[in-house]
Amino acid sequence: MASRLADREAASIDVVAEAAMEYTRLFVGPPRPEVCPWETMYRGEMTQIGFGSATQEMRALLRESGLELRNENNQYEDHMGIELLYLSILCGRAADRLSETDAVAANAAIELAVGFCMTHPAQWIDKLAEAAQVAAPDGYFASLLNVCVVFLKEFQKFAHEAPNS
Repeated sequence: MASRLADREAASIDVVAEAAMEYTRLFVGPPRPEVCPWETMYRGEMTQIGFGSATQEMRALLRESGLELRNENNQYEDHMGIELLYLSILCGRAADRLSETDAVAANAAIELAVGFCMTHPAQWIDKLAEAAQVAAPDGYFASLLNVCVVFLKEFQKFAHEAPNS
């Protein structure tokens, strides 16, 4: 992948613009996305729109955490990018608890992050990555999603192996 990027840059190909076009083609459309980036679409809810129970669950989780989606980009709350961002916030809060040496609060924060990971992004990232691989096998986002797959699996393994978890 790195050598392909270097080759493309050497040939004066704007890799950022190319990635933006790929993103639009895969996840936006027109007329509709080739790859749906919303959890709802992978839950088997038989919906043709990206608003289902996963969207409602994510909206509630964000609200309970004191977060809100301003929605300037018109995304549903169960978009993979938003789920990963939420996971990063949960991990940051767990790290804050660890630095405060409050083991009980730290363990609770870690359990919240791991529980969220297992019930949301880890439940459907494989399907999303596979769909991106089919739609753009040599694309940036297929590779990026594969990194996310590995990260989420390693995160879960690490959390289960960590002391007091």
